[in-house]
Amino acid sequence: METLAASAEVVRAVTLELSTDMRSVPSSSYPISDGNHMGAFFVPVKEGILSLPYDRVEREDYEVFTLEDACLCDATSMEVFLEDWDSFSGQLRQAMENMAWALRHLEQKSRRNHNGH
Repeated sequence: METLAASAEVVRAVTLELSTDMRSVPSSSYPISDGNHMGAFFVPVKEGILSLPYDRVEREDYEVFTLEDACLCDATSMEVFLEDWDSFSGQLRQAMENMAWALRHLEQKSRRNHNGH
């Protein structure tokens, strides 16, 4: 399996070189994937949006791309990424709201115990 280790700065530099019509679209890394990878960078290139998936992150080299699975996105695949992101962010928001509720409950209980109630 051919891989390439590169940081976000390298991807941004490549984006500036390759991008012409897509200059207004920023390159980005997202913790969402097609279900086969840990995450992906979306890189605007002349031909469209390139998906650079990665399966591991190293301390010194950052994301290690799986080049054999790199591909251009079409509108349908980007819509799937959007749906996955909406699902992920909704679940994360719900989990964090539950955590906030539990913490408020613990803080109230602690205040009552501290005040002797």
